[in-house]
Amino acid sequence: MSEEKDKVIFKRIQAFFVITIFLCFILVARLAYLQVLEGDYYEQVSEENRMRRITIDPPRGEIYGRDGELLAKNTPGYTVSLMDVGGADEEKVVYFLSDYLEIEEQEIKDKIDSQRFRQFEPIRIKSGLSYEQVAHLAEKRTELPGVILEIQPDRIYTQDKLLGHVLGYTGEITRTQLDRGMGEEGYRPGDIVGQSGLEKTYQEELRGEPGFRQVEVNRFGRVINNMGEEEPIPGNNLHLTIDVELQEFVSESLDHAIETIREEEGEEYEDHLGGASAVVMNPDNGEILSMVSLPKYDPNTLYENYADLIEDSTRPLRNRAISETYPPGSTYKMVTALAALEENELAAEETILDEGRYWNPPRPRNFQNRALGRIDVVDALKYSSNVFFSEMGHRLGINLLSEWSRNFGFGATTGLEDLDGEHTGIVAGVEYKERHFQEAEQQVWYPGETIIAAMGQGYHTYTPLQLANYAAMLANEGIHYRPHLVSEVTDSQGEIVEKTGTETLNELDISQGNWDLVKEGMRQVAQPGGTAGWMFDDLEFDVGLKTGTAEVAGRPSHGWIVGFAPYEDPEIAFSIFIEHGGGSSRVTPVARALIDYYFDLMEEDEEEPEELDMDTDSGYVDE
Repeated sequence: MSEEKDKVIFKRIQAFFVITIFLCFILVARLAYLQVLEGDYYEQVSEENRMRRITIDPPRGEIYGRDGELLAKNTPGYTVSLMDVGGADEEKVVYFLSDYLEIEEQEIKDKIDSQRFRQFEPIRIKSGLSYEQVAHLAEKRTELPGVILEIQPDRIYTQDKLLGHVLGYTGEITRTQLDRGMGEEGYRPGDIVGQSGLEKTYQEELRGEPGFRQVEVNRFGRVINNMGEEEPIPGNNLHLTIDVELQEFVSESLDHAIETIREEEGEEYEDHLGGASAVVMNPDNGEILSMVSLPKYDPNTLYENYADLIEDSTRPLRNRAISETYPPGSTYKMVTALAALEENELAAEETILDEGRYWNPPRPRNFQNRALGRIDVVDALKYSSNVFFSEMGHRLGINLLSEWSRNFGFGATTGLEDLDGEHTGIVAGVEYKERHFQEAEQQVWYPGETIIAAMGQGYHTYTPLQLANYAAMLANEGIHYRPHLVSEVTDSQGEIVEKTGTETLNELDISQGNWDLVKEGMRQVAQPGGTAGWMFDDLEFDVGLKTGTAEVAGRPSHGWIVGFAPYEDPEIAFSIFIEHGGGSSRVTPVARALIDYYFDLMEEDEEEPEELDMDTDSGYVDE
């Protein structure tokens, strides 16, 4: 019995030793696998747990005006970031940061989740910290594992509101931007990127290349040692075609014009009055010297005032120069004139009898029913005869009129690549009605609509930039240069990286005789008796102009003026617009102020306009 018991015990001991040896074999094999075969991997993981690489943001490239004025620069700012510490520590820190920085807790968690695949890099929680916030977080760092404070440059716009629509603004990258490809380009949550204007369009040029700082952290995620760093490479700088002093003068002139309207019309007019815009270009190369959109906004305080800006019915964030379209009114009449001449529907010396009202429906009338008698195309432009251009529309038909509109760049973007959001506008015509009206009877094009279109009314809508480009094409006799705001890009050492050349997009083949007739009509607009003669008849050199009053159902008319100066060898072309300003008489003084300022014709005490003369009694005004 005892012998059998010993055998059982012996077998159990044997089994125990076998199991023990087997377990030891598995343990040794696992240790060999981890230390030999996977040793490099786990050494790297261990090292990454101890060593962290912190991104150092590069200084964003600066932006300069035409004469070297610094328009957008950087100033030191602070960002709070969070290292991955996990567990209860992370929950505690997230709760504190959410409460102290007034950020939704879920927003912080979403940022953490979005960077799990790069968990050893700091996660940016909030930028633009105040000095008080930085000091408070620094004091509590021992209680906040994983929290680090980084220096991240803040963007400063030196001209405040003056160039908000052109320069744009920067802001934290959005989830949408990351999902649409910026995440694959090396961007991460919390990065500051251009959100509008030149800041957005030239994001890659302005961005620069980030540097890195290698640090050692303890198990609480606190930095205990700096192991070295790689310096970032600053972004490239933009040099603009914008004349900052001209921009300021034009902006102030428009502000004064609007204030004058308010004073003259009273408070009841306030609900009607909209914004304004002006674009000044060099007609020989497409450089934009000034681009004004009113009302303005200050990109320095954008996020503080964002809710108010969004709710503002005047839409101050919209760049009216490129993103809003309006009927051009009589400024369009040079298209009709050139189309009629080139298509042989009008002879150079031909006259028609203007009795103040056209014979064909809708029987448009001249301003104040003024009968002009027998007039040719030059007189028709000088006095802005609705009767004459109604007849030209009747002769041409809508298809030819639409074709010539497109010849001058209407119905398409101007080619500006420096800003997003440029609208194409609408060319009045059969194609537009067929595309935008669903009912068959609404798609029918009526002869009366052609007559209205020939005067610049009806379905035509264009941007102030399109009208300025059109004025430039009239000045240079048919060359459509690509408009541009950036003249060159340089690196941080001042070396030219890219230079913008003059690019021709289209060139019209129009006879010199027809150019001479139409341009002479524009010259006569500024002469005594012309629609702008009351403001320009004492100018010491000739200019080419066309005024326009665009009627709006149920509201005051828009006011336009387009032109170029001097008449011989033009240096500038421009469009000026006031939304619901009451007509062309409101913008004509702004054009005179612009020309006086640009060509240094103003007295020293007049260089900041205090009041614009709106008296129109001295001549015929295009209304």
